[in-house]
Amino acid sequence: MQLNSHPISMHYLNYSENKSVIVEFSEILSEKEYSDIKNKYFNGFKVKKEYKNLKFEMIIEYDGVSSDGPESYLYDLFVTWNNNGKSYLENWHKEHWYNSNKHEDFVSNGIRILT
Repeated sequence: MQLNSHPISMHYLNYSENKSVIVEFSEILSEKEYSDIKNKYFNGFKVKKEYKNLKFEMIIEYDGVSSDGPESYLYDLFVTWNNNGKSYLENWHKEHWYNSNKHEDFVSNGIRILT
């Protein structure tokens, strides 16, 4: 497990202040866009044993607003869990551009120990 010493993303600094929504396990397990995340935290449809109290929260923001509306949406998925008496946070990020056919997958920005 690699731990980063730099901020996970600009959202990490204000994680508790941002408005987030809970992402249900059923969405993670069923949607193709979460395949890397599903493979990391789940074994089939069960949470892997090292991820106790697993929780997913999403913050969605937009970027580059013009007269036509947002140019892109920014997705930050925050994953928290406990293991061996410590709490962890991993931030997965992706951007969706409206004027492009390019598909961007969620990319992990690293893991931080919270306690």
